[in-house]
Amino acid sequence: MELLAFFGVASVEAWKTRYELAAVAYRHSPSFESDKPALAAWHRLGEVGAETQETADYDKAAFKKALKGVRQLTRTEIPQRLTMRGNSAMRRALPWYG
Repeated sequence: MELLAFFGVASVEAWKTRYELAAVAYRHSPSFESDKPALAAWHRLGEVGAETQETADYDKAAFKKALKGVRQLTRTEIPQRLTMRGNSAMRRALPWYG
């Protein structure tokens, strides 16, 4: 019962519908097969953490602007990325970033 409560479901069938059959793409190593129940637990931990976060309303323009900045990070050397953390536009769009 505690495990079902952790996952926020009332039955094993509900768990299967919500987590086992979920079409979620995870990055994983091709060297071994993923442990689906463990992935479901990590997924749920992320959901629980997200539920406690206070967020601003979605702003499409701010998201697109922030996305350009995030994409830029993938094309820069690591030391340069670290100096970009002080970028005020990035901090406003992605409060968790700076």
